[in-house]
Amino acid sequence: MNAVDYARLAEATPGHAGLLLLYRENDPTHDLRAEAIAVAIERIPETYPGGADRMIVAVNQFRW
Repeated sequence: MNAVDYARLAEATPGHAGLLLLYRENDPTHDLRAEAIAVAIERIPETYPGGADRMIVAVNQFRW
């Protein structure tokens, strides 16, 4: 499966909690490491204070 498959599955599943996707960059020096992933996930509520239920969110976009 790839991200598109997971997105289709989530969209077809009533009541899914949402998906957090993480992708690799073409440059390995820009890939998120475990600590940066944790920080990025902690920042998601700043953008979605009402929650991200049923949303598909790319974690990489929260690397500030």
